[in-house]
Amino acid sequence: MHRTLRFFLVVAWALAPLAGRAQSDSLPAGADNLQEADDTPLEKRKPVEAPVEKPALKKAALPAKPVEAPLPLPPVVVPALEVRRVSDTDLLKAWQKWQTANTQNDLKAEADARAELVELKKVIAGRNMDAFAVGLIRASQLREEAQDSAMTIELARTAVDLAPDLPAAQFGLAHAFFSADPSEVGRYFDAFQTGLSRMVADPRYWKPMLGDLGAALLLALLATAIAVVVVLAARRVRYFLYDFHFFFPQAAARWQSTVVGVILLSLPWVLRLGIVPALLVLFAALTLYLTRAERAIVALLIGTLGLLPLAGAWLVERTTFAGTSTETVWQLEDGSLGAAQVASEVRHRANDGKATFEELFALGTYEARRGELEVAAARLRDALKAREGNPYALTNLANVLFLQGDVENPKQLYEQAAKAAPTLGAPMWNLGQLYRRRVQLKGEAAAAEVDLGNSAIAEARAREPSFASRPEPTLEKSFANGVLVWAQVPAAAMSDAKATPESIERVRSQLTVMLVGDVSEPMSFVYPGALALLLFMLGFMGNRLEVARVCAKCGRPASKRGDPELSQGSLMCSQCVNVFAKKGVVQPSIKVRKQIEVARYQTRTDRMSYILGLLCSGMGHVFKGLPIRGTVYAFVFLFLVSLFIMRNGMLRTPYAEPPMWLKVVPISVVFVIVYLLSLKGLGKKQS
Repeated sequence: MHRTLRFFLVVAWALAPLAGRAQSDSLPAGADNLQEADDTPLEKRKPVEAPVEKPALKKAALPAKPVEAPLPLPPVVVPALEVRRVSDTDLLKAWQKWQTANTQNDLKAEADARAELVELKKVIAGRNMDAFAVGLIRASQLREEAQDSAMTIELARTAVDLAPDLPAAQFGLAHAFFSADPSEVGRYFDAFQTGLSRMVADPRYWKPMLGDLGAALLLALLATAIAVVVVLAARRVRYFLYDFHFFFPQAAARWQSTVVGVILLSLPWVLRLGIVPALLVLFAALTLYLTRAERAIVALLIGTLGLLPLAGAWLVERTTFAGTSTETVWQLEDGSLGAAQVASEVRHRANDGKATFEELFALGTYEARRGELEVAAARLRDALKAREGNPYALTNLANVLFLQGDVENPKQLYEQAAKAAPTLGAPMWNLGQLYRRRVQLKGEAAAAEVDLGNSAIAEARAREPSFASRPEPTLEKSFANGVLVWAQVPAAAMSDAKATPESIERVRSQLTVMLVGDVSEPMSFVYPGALALLLFMLGFMGNRLEVARVCAKCGRPASKRGDPELSQGSLMCSQCVNVFAKKGVVQPSIKVRKQIEVARYQTRTDRMSYILGLLCSGMGHVFKGLPIRGTVYAFVFLFLVSLFIMRNGMLRTPYAEPPMWLKVVPISVVFVIVYLLSLKGLGKKQS
């Protein structure tokens, strides 16, 4: 009985959870936790009271809540690119801040001020801040005098950061490295080599250098012509005066005819007819007494002098940079201190309709980089009117629109610029940044443009290797000029600067008056060569006119007019013929005197040629009878002398000249070589 009852109780306990799951919703909290089975006999258990059921409260019917739509996500706020307005006043304030810190020797403030200058250069996308760089180089030199090597190098490095294209900054850094530690050749040699490469690439420097080189060539040519004609005159004019005496009555003394002849030869110099007429008069007096080689050299030199005015005008036209519109464009693109004044001048020309495309383009770019976007957009549109489809103006106009918040129109402009200039990397780089910006603003709607942006940036790096080392900017934290790249006027256009027609004409007219006299063009360029050629041909008439010849022994003039007994074609005067060619004609004492006279003549000639060779390389050869070799030596010698005389330069270069030793050392080395070779050759000829 008890066992049967216990069996039913166990089955009921096992089935209780299943029944409880169906009523769990109506149980009070915690009622679902069942107690363990009790082994107490059923008859001894206390009866469990049933819970009193309370009547359920009827809840009032609540109105149904409307289903609310999910709130839209807040739009992603993409900060605009920072576009700062910077004026020359801001640049001056930053510079004065550095000057104050440097004067007070406050190292931390000085370093912060230098960093601010470098940051300002980035903000305005300046190419070179030359004025500040030169100031830092001078401060570096003062630190060097104070034996502060660390600050010397730091200041020079900041100067290079501010003006990486300025040769003076690179040379200053090389000097700072050398003064700090001369044993580290690699450091200062690399900086020096960079300075040389900058000088060759910068038209502000290589154009004046080329102008100085050309001016030295022209001056050497002029000096060589004068020197050759004067030396030949010193050797041969006595024969002209000898024959000139026969035009006078027999009663006239030879000194009287000599004075008249010298006066006639000096008239072009006295009347200031020009250098070429004076040389032509001397050539006319000497041509019958010169050898064929001597006549050819003189005719060539005089004919070339007639072309010097044209060569000088061409040189001025091609090598002038200062004062040209190209210099204006260069200053605007540099964007350094002082560019505001240049920009004001260009604005006046633009308002008058006289500005060139390059000036309009450079002015618009300058205004954009200084933060004046609306003005810059109008200026660049004017530039495109002057030269439609120009890729550089298209690129910079697209940059301005981009910075104004337009992310639609710049795309087409970048693509047009990239198509018009297949080697220009700036439009493709900027197009890549535009795609990135569109993805930021539009989100998933522009997700497909991620690959387009990456492709554009890769294309920019393929076009220009300089973009390969350019890090991709962070658009949310960057200023405008750190994100976008501004197109610049090509270096070829900068190298094509030309002087104004007025300056070219002024140089040509001055050279014409100085060289060939007051003669109208083109006769002034033609007549020197034409007359020189006629005089060269006249020299072949010497034998027919029976002019005086040079005695091969004593050097005296010999002609049938002065000595009727002289045979035709004789190479010696009658005295030398009687002494050296005939036997027993003269007494031994007279023969000895004549031999002494011949020896003195040879010694005097050798001594004079050597003195001339010492004074000017090549002139000894000309005096000795080697006109071609002597003229070449003289031209090289005088060219080197001209370079040394003009070592400070005839044409203006900005800020700082290259180191003087860079010019003097090569000139000196070549000068010594040419001078010694000339003297060695002359010595061999005399021996």
